[in-house]
Amino acid sequence: MLKIFAKGALWVVLLLILLLACWLTALFLGWSAWSGLLLLCGVLVGAWCVGRAWRMWKTWRPRRKLTQEGAAAAPARDTARVDIAWKHGVRLLRNLRNSRFPRWDSTLYALPWIMVMGTAGSGKSTLLTRSRLSSTLRPVNQRDPVPPTNSLDWWYLDHSVIVEPAGDIVDAADPAHEQADWRHLLHRLSRTRRREPLNGIVLTLPAGLLLQADAQQLTDAGRAMRSRIDAMSRIYEAHIPIWIVLTQCDKIPGFVAWGRELPAAMLDTPLGVEAQAANATDFVAQAFAAIDRRLGEVRIEQSRSFGSDSSALFFPEHAAAMAVPLRAYLAPAFDENPYGETPWLKGIYFTAQVMPDAPDPIQRSEESGASGIRETRMPPETPPVGAAQGPERTEGVRKDTSVPQGWFSKDLFSVVLPAQRDAYRPYTRNGLWRRFARHGMVVGWLTLCGLSAVLLTWGYLDARQVITTLSARPQTPNFNGDLASRLRELSELDMTNRMLEAHESLGLYRWLPYHWQLNRLANHFQRGFSDDFRRYALAQGVDQMMAPQLAALSTSTDDMMVAAYVQHYVRRINALEAALTQQPQGDAPLPGSELQALSLRLDPHAPYDPMMASRFAMLYGDYVRWQPDRGALQAERDSLRNNLAQLDIANRSTSWLMAWADLQGNVTPITLASFWGIPDRPELPRVPRAYTLDGRRAVSGFIDELARAAGDDPLLKAPRVTLARRYREQQRDAWLRFATDFADSRRYLTGEQQWRDAFALILTPGDPYLRVIHQIAATFSNSLDGGRAAPDWAQLAVRLDSLITSSKNSGGSFEQRSAALLSLANAVGTDAVRAVGTRGADSIAQRVRGSTALAQALGVYHEQLAAAIQVMRQGDGHALKLTADTYAYGTDAAIPNTPLHTAAETIDAMKKSDGIAAHPADLSIWNLLRGPLDFVLDYGGRVSACALQKDWEAQVLAPLQGVSSPQLMDAALYGDAGVVPAFMAGAVKPFVVRDATQYRPRQVQGQSISLNGAFYAFVSQAQRAHVGVQQAQQTAEAQAAELPALEQQINEISTKLDTLKATVGIVKLTAQPAEVNPGAKVLPEQSSLTLQCTSGQTTLDNYNFPSSKTFNWSLATCGDVTLDMRLPGVKLTRHWSGPRAFVDFLRASADGRYTFDLRDYPNEQKMLPASVEWVKLRYQQQGQGPLLASFDEADRLTKLLKMLTDRRAALQSASAAAASSVSEKAPRSNVYAVPREISACWVNAVPVQEGKVAPATTSRMSRNTASVAN
Repeated sequence: MLKIFAKGALWVVLLLILLLACWLTALFLGWSAWSGLLLLCGVLVGAWCVGRAWRMWKTWRPRRKLTQEGAAAAPARDTARVDIAWKHGVRLLRNLRNSRFPRWDSTLYALPWIMVMGTAGSGKSTLLTRSRLSSTLRPVNQRDPVPPTNSLDWWYLDHSVIVEPAGDIVDAADPAHEQADWRHLLHRLSRTRRREPLNGIVLTLPAGLLLQADAQQLTDAGRAMRSRIDAMSRIYEAHIPIWIVLTQCDKIPGFVAWGRELPAAMLDTPLGVEAQAANATDFVAQAFAAIDRRLGEVRIEQSRSFGSDSSALFFPEHAAAMAVPLRAYLAPAFDENPYGETPWLKGIYFTAQVMPDAPDPIQRSEESGASGIRETRMPPETPPVGAAQGPERTEGVRKDTSVPQGWFSKDLFSVVLPAQRDAYRPYTRNGLWRRFARHGMVVGWLTLCGLSAVLLTWGYLDARQVITTLSARPQTPNFNGDLASRLRELSELDMTNRMLEAHESLGLYRWLPYHWQLNRLANHFQRGFSDDFRRYALAQGVDQMMAPQLAALSTSTDDMMVAAYVQHYVRRINALEAALTQQPQGDAPLPGSELQALSLRLDPHAPYDPMMASRFAMLYGDYVRWQPDRGALQAERDSLRNNLAQLDIANRSTSWLMAWADLQGNVTPITLASFWGIPDRPELPRVPRAYTLDGRRAVSGFIDELARAAGDDPLLKAPRVTLARRYREQQRDAWLRFATDFADSRRYLTGEQQWRDAFALILTPGDPYLRVIHQIAATFSNSLDGGRAAPDWAQLAVRLDSLITSSKNSGGSFEQRSAALLSLANAVGTDAVRAVGTRGADSIAQRVRGSTALAQALGVYHEQLAAAIQVMRQGDGHALKLTADTYAYGTDAAIPNTPLHTAAETIDAMKKSDGIAAHPADLSIWNLLRGPLDFVLDYGGRVSACALQKDWEAQVLAPLQGVSSPQLMDAALYGDAGVVPAFMAGAVKPFVVRDATQYRPRQVQGQSISLNGAFYAFVSQAQRAHVGVQQAQQTAEAQAAELPALEQQINEISTKLDTLKATVGIVKLTAQPAEVNPGAKVLPEQSSLTLQCTSGQTTLDNYNFPSSKTFNWSLATCGDVTLDMRLPGVKLTRHWSGPRAFVDFLRASADGRYTFDLRDYPNEQKMLPASVEWVKLRYQQQGQGPLLASFDEADRLTKLLKMLTDRRAALQSASAAAASSVSEKAPRSNVYAVPREISACWVNAVPVQEGKVAPATTSRMSRNTASVAN
């Protein structure tokens, strides 16, 4: 029981290991998790099929192979005896139906089959009879005489089935009809046991024959028996084990006396040995050496109880003497030869039939005469007296009986031989197919003849039909029209050629004797089509249209035209190269799709046919395949490569690749509108076509096309690596910009309906933010960058994308939680598999733990966010309550933590965890992950803003309707029971912050609700005027309250300006050789840059080779900058004045170049007859960044300081005016400042412009200062 349990546990462990291996394989290949189960099932089914096939192949061997000997057929009466005996024996076996043999043929294979072979008189029947083995199918009476074998005897023993052919059938020296019996027996054997051959052959050799016959007789007899065994082995194509059984061993001197000294039980055990040797001589030597050694041991034991017969002591020597005649029989007949397989000699055994009182073999031979080599049928001397009268041995004395006894044969046939059922060894494993091929040859030949006749007739009729069809088509096309009409005419010719090619593609046609005329006709049409296409579609068509603009295009910046030209040339070159190298075109793209752009630009007046592109592609592919003039194709290819080289794509930017992607009709850009489900607008962020996943595949494929088109031309091969590198960089930049812009993309939503529709998508499969993360992961996970790693921020997106799905479904029912757990394991496993090969074992384990913790944190984040969304979906009132609690959390102790705060804390903790957000660009991905949270909070703020606007109208504006008295208005607004204090203490309280001077919006997670500036100005004014709203003094005090803040800001900005102006810059400038306009005949002789400082001048001279200089600059010590440039006879000067002159120069040459345009120097230009139009001086700047950044900030602060100073002056002027005319200043100014609108809830405060973002706190000021009394 324990063994069974251990075996079952082992299978379970192996199955789990296999499941783990399939799962890891699916993760490594990027398959889905459930594909691991399919892979496991496939592996199990495949293993079972392989095992089943192996068992069938191992047990199913070719068995039917009749020898093709040219002997005459035996008479029917002679072969009939073998048939009758064979059918009788097989029928008896097949009739045995029981539970052990469910199939009708199972009984034929239930027990091993052993054939006993020997010549007539060799003692076969006596050996089997005296072994005292019998069965219910063939009872054997030991007292009956042993009859000779008639033709074929069956012995149905308990452990085997013995087939015993008559000696005259086996004897090769018998007449021809006996040979026919032998062949008939082989035929029956091969047809009856097909799956399994004979399990063994027992070759009986009488000892008397071996002792009496000479060596030549034994050798001839061995050769004859070898031929029979070879025939047997050939039909089964297997090495069948052969056991040599020496019968009539009682003729060996001392054998009977030696056997009588043995215990009775040992007489049933086999006397012999099994050996393994390369040839018959070694086999006999090994076997008799083992027998002699064992008999010597037995003689030592027998000598202790030696009887009266001393001949037993000499039996080992007589037994060893049998090796000489046996060797003569077996060698060289059973040795290896090149004409057949070597018989497999397995063992040698001694047997005998001994009467109870048998005399010495020498005396018995004298009495019996010379008939020792034939079977002797000895009648029983005394009839049997029951079962108890068998041979017994009691205390060394054997009882007398008249029944002959078989020595050493019982266990040989019941134990030894059946135990070696599977000992046979097949020759090869393809015998079945050889037999099938031999028998199927005639059927195949007849079938081939019939098919040939059918195909010949069908081919004739079809060829006649083709010729008739061709003769009915017009043969004179009209090529006088434009390119589109010529392509239509060529398409008609192409259809004819394609029809002929379809017939030529049938392999049988090319061998038909009459099909040569169709081949000749097809060659004629194809040659004519190639000439017409080259003349009318290329020379007078596309090439003529493109050639005039090629020279101008080499310096043009028209990326669309460059892309169209490059695509056209590249694809034509590749098609020509494939035709010249006789490679199949396959799915390689052909030229033609660019013809629309070329035609519209180069020939805008010609009518465009939308089918022209597809026609040209198809026709050009057929043209290069059918053009017989290889020289013309080579010349065309070389010309196209020269044209491609003139475009100088190596020195161009990759912008033409973007234009090329725009030419492809199957590539679409990725836009922000597609994620939000809103109408697309030009200002919305987008990923250009070239940088999408489909675009990357297309661009990478086109770069490969460009590399193939380059051939061995170094000018064309060089751009491939550069283009690929630049493209990868720009693609990463484009996606990073899109991810950065998309994090704040909710500002592009307009109107309440778009906001509510978008809110319904959050945390669903259509969530825009999660879809962008998934799109980035899909774009950069299956990288087409030649094995290069994706950027760190993209790897973070891939990692988060694999964990988001599993983390969103962590709640719910048991089935959902189980699915989420499996998804989590799959995601963590995928992350670990990706880390294999780039990290150590400890790092991988740490990454697995980190991924697990990250997935759990994502689950908490999504759970809290889903809870907030569920509350907001219950209505705007619930959304206002949740948003108010979120804004008030931390300031009001009575308010518990909210789901939005928990979600924010969770995502902040994720960013601070080990190994997360380690790179600055990762912030864009984290902002995308935080996007749903920011959207929900912003949505709640907008709902709250709308609710506050309604409360303002109901609680503030409505009570003031009809109030005209300023005093009553002031009391109603600002009194102790005024509507403004009541409103500010109500629902708006959590969203604003109040200090000593003003109200301002409360910031929560970087957001505030959209209450406009008019509201904050009004309520701040109300706070300052709470003592007395009717006096003008309060208004002046309220205005004066703003002055300290302005003074403080002015002082802070002034301090910062002083600090920035004290910045000291150390800038290293490297002057490079100057550039001049194309066509200029002279170069600058010298350029000189001079900085004037109090410590002296710093000058950088350049003589058209790189030179460097370090400039130490400060605002207090340095001044003017002068740039001189000398041309032959001319000096051009540019001067910058003032303490910031050096900064102005750095800004003017920020791109590394400063251009002298000679149009600005008309006098000097007249003095230069060298066609110089402009000169670019190149300066490489190092260390200028901090200096320029400081002065950019200083400029910004200067503008801000001016604005604040103006504001301060205005406030001071207003305060003085109010103080001088207090009696004239009425509080009605406050009354008329009550805004009608305090929020813009669903409309962005400032219209969003392309490339700009409106701040969340910007307010719309329209119609807000209207009088409430109107």
